Amino acid sequence: MKTLFLVAVTSARRVSKLGALSIKPELCIFHQDKVLFRTDPTFCPKASSRFHVSQEINLPSFCPNPSHPSEKAWHTLDVRRAVKAFIIRTKDVRKSDFLFINISHPSSGQRMSTASISANIKACILECYKMANIAAPAGITAHSVRSMATNVALAKDATVGEICKVATWSSVSTFVKHYRLNSFSSVEVAFGRRVLQHVLED
Repeated sequence: MKTLFLVAVTSARRVSKLGALSIKPELCIFHQDKVLFRTDPTFCPKASSRFHVSQEINLPSFCPNPSHPSEKAWHTLDVRRAVKAFIIRTKDVRKSDFLFINISHPSSGQRMSTASISANIKACILECYKMANIAAPAGITAHSVRSMATNVALAKDATVGEICKVATWSSVSTFVKHYRLNSFSSVEVAFGRRVLQHVLED
């Protein structure tokens, strides 16, 4: 469940795309600083334009050589490391080339359905709220990760163009209309928050 959540939050892809990720050598390529997923030719995305079909997923390493205790904690969120470990751990039970497979019987080793992927992501979100002793807001779904990831990326100075490319939105209007409704009204708030953060860091 951890690997699934990390892939979901760092890729901002739809559940259908997550379910289509493959571990075939030509579609899952490990680099020193990332793992790259190419689109399976048999996958039909929600939007089937050349733009959507040709999009690759690059998932970066995170603190790959930790030395400080904080870095060691951050390294546990290294999605490249998590994907590689997941593939190794599931090797003996795997009956499918798709990345995400069922671990429990009776369908152990088989491809995980999009419904199961959604359920696992939602369960992970709810567990995080529980561990933080915070009441989970109503209406949480697996798609909430896509919304949250893109908004956090924007708050961390990613450009709208970069966000749209990663999330496979060919139009900026999709992000503004459905995911960042408060983007303009929050600019002044974000400015003030950054000022306060700078003071605290000093």
